[in-house]
Amino acid sequence: MAELDTKMEAAEAGKEPLYLGDAIEFFLRSKRSGGRSEKTINDYHKKLELFQRWVSRDDYDVPLEQADADAIEAYVVYLKDSRSRRHKPAALSPSLGCTGDYC
Repeated sequence: MAELDTKMEAAEAGKEPLYLGDAIEFFLRSKRSGGRSEKTINDYHKKLELFQRWVSRDDYDVPLEQADADAIEAYVVYLKDSRSRRHKPAALSPSLGCTGDYC
């Protein structure tokens, strides 16, 4: 935890960038000290880790400024698109070779 505090202080002083992974850890620590259950903390961690992997495009971590409002909005669109593709009725799926006005 002291390492995270040092990173936060350096970022606030403008000495080095804050990375998304550090911000996530700070957020989780804040929620834990606020009394959230471990189940809730684990759920936050899983969801934020998925976002981190998506926004970093297979790099381990990215500077926090890359996870801006535009990135979050793009991630939400990505999630909505992937859900709609998963729930598309099989009869309308182009991959099954359907034809007609509904494909």
